Amino acid sequence: MNKFAKLPIESLIKILGIQEDRRYYSLFRYRKGSDELVSLKDPDIRKYDVDYFRELDGAAKKRVRQLIFNGKYEHTAKICEIKTFIYLHFVLTDLTNGKAEHITFKEIGERTGCTERTVKASLDALVRDGFISYEKINARYLDVTLQGYKDMFKKAKDGGHGYFTMTSEACGSILDLKRLNDIRVALISIYESVRNEYVSPSKTLGAVISFDEYKKALPEYLRPCHIRESVQTLSGVFGTFTETYKEFRVKLSGMFSARPIQNALLREARSAIRDHFISIRSAIDDFNRELESTLRISQECLDRLSTYGINCYCFIDTVSKDDVDHWKLKGLEYNTGTIESLAGIAVNFDLSMVLKAIGTFYENYILGDRAVDNLPGLITSIIKDNLKLQTEA
Repeated sequence: MNKFAKLPIESLIKILGIQEDRRYYSLFRYRKGSDELVSLKDPDIRKYDVDYFRELDGAAKKRVRQLIFNGKYEHTAKICEIKTFIYLHFVLTDLTNGKAEHITFKEIGERTGCTERTVKASLDALVRDGFISYEKINARYLDVTLQGYKDMFKKAKDGGHGYFTMTSEACGSILDLKRLNDIRVALISIYESVRNEYVSPSKTLGAVISFDEYKKALPEYLRPCHIRESVQTLSGVFGTFTETYKEFRVKLSGMFSARPIQNALLREARSAIRDHFISIRSAIDDFNRELESTLRISQECLDRLSTYGINCYCFIDTVSKDDVDHWKLKGLEYNTGTIESLAGIAVNFDLSMVLKAIGTFYENYILGDRAVDNLPGLITSIIKDNLKLQTEA
C-alpha cells in the first residue's frame, strides 16, 4: 500500500452525489410516470435509454427508482463501493496511467472488510458507473485501471477538476469505518477542508460545514441527530468537530495534512538517497584503488559492496596488470534531477525499496556495462518486479 495517493475531486463529488456549485445531483435521473431514464448534461456520465432500463432485473429497477426521494435525487453507492474506490488509489503500481496490477479480490476484501463476492459486485458497479475498468489476468489476479486518472492533473482551462493528496493512515481510518453515513460525513469533512485550504491556506486543515452541506451527500430522511451521531464517531481519530448554531467547526487531525508530511518525507528521502550514492561511490573508489595498488581484490571490499546490494562476483586471487582496467568498477552517475525523481518514488513506495533497487540496478546494468538513459524509470520497474514477486510468493 502506497504512503500517499492522489484522489480526483471530480470522482469524489460524483460518488458522494454532490456538485462543486453545491447543487445536489446523482449519476442518474428517473422520470416519474414512465420507464424513461434520462442522463444529466455531464457528457462523461454514461447515458441510459429506455431499452436499457427495460432489460434491468427487478432489483436493478428498484435501485434506479430509489434515486427519487421527495423530488431529490440520491446516489446509491454502497459502502464497499466507496471503500474499494478509495483503496484502489493506494495500490497503484503505474502512477502515470492510474493502473493497479496483480491485485486480488481477497486482498481488497481483507482491507475493506468485505467478502470477495461483495468486492466483485462493487468492482462491477464501479465499472458500470464509469469510475474504473478491470481485466482478469488469471483466476486469481486482476489489473484495474482508474478511468480519467490523467484528467485530474490537467489545468482547469483544459478540463481538469483537480485532486487532493491523502495519506495511507487517513485511508486506513476511513476503511475502518463500519457505517456508510460515517464514511460520507468523513469524506465531506475532508472535501470541504481541502477546498478551504486552497482558498485560504492555514497551518491546520479545517472548515465550517453546515448541516445542509452534510445533508447534500446523505439520504434525505436523515435528521441532524444522525449527523451528530456520525460526527461523534469521527471525533478524536479524524479531528475535532465543534458544533455551533446549525454548523460544525471542523479541524482535521495531522494525518490528513498530507502536504507537510509529504514534504518532510521528500527531504528525508533526498538526503538518504544522496548519502547512499556517495557511500557507493566511496566504496567503488576504495575498491579501484586497492585493485591498482595490490593487484588483488580483498574479501573486505567485496563485503562492503555487498552491504549496498552489489555483488560483483570477482576473483580474490591476484590479477595481472593488463586485467586491472577490466576489473575496475564504474562510478554511479547521478544529478539533482535524478535525486528528486528517486525521492518521489521513495515517498510513493518506500525508501528501503528504492535503496535496494539501486543495488540491483548497479549489479545488473553498470557491472554489465549497459547504458541507462532513464534511471528513475528503471528503478520503478525493479520495484514493481520485486512487489510482484512478493505478491506471488
